[in-house]
Amino acid sequence: MNDDRLIDVLPYEDVANEVAREADIPLSEARDRVITAFLRYGEVGPLVCFLIAGHVPALEVRHSIAVMLAPDHALTEDLMKRCPYRLVAKARSGERRPKINLDILLRDRRLAKLVAELLKKFGRGSYDAAIKQVAADTGLGEETIRAAYDKRHANRSAN
Repeated sequence: MNDDRLIDVLPYEDVANEVAREADIPLSEARDRVITAFLRYGEVGPLVCFLIAGHVPALEVRHSIAVMLAPDHALTEDLMKRCPYRLVAKARSGERRPKINLDILLRDRRLAKLVAELLKKFGRGSYDAAIKQVAADTGLGEETIRAAYDKRHANRSAN
């Protein structure tokens, strides 16, 4: 979405141009410096404006954004000190989002696929064996595997 009307009102473009002139660096690098400087103080304005305008931040900036999006338990103390703010996704309406654990959804999708592959390979009558095999391969319980598969294959016949 590279809308020229948005570029006209970017309040940070002048700052980036100034930084580029003063430091004698390319405008894209200056934008990254402005984004980084503001993110260090918890301000996302330049990031939002430059992303809307089509700017692709450098790898180091994207890394900082990833650190800011990561849950605290996934970070080292050093990373938390370098990026003391978190970016949090919230619904615009103020309503709470549904409690969905995407990690479990992805795990269950993968488990169901593993069972389906074994059923395809070994044919009818191999449902229980496929469940046991996936449980053994993943270290997860048979009921977890069964629920993951059954949820996605509701019309399964008793194999």
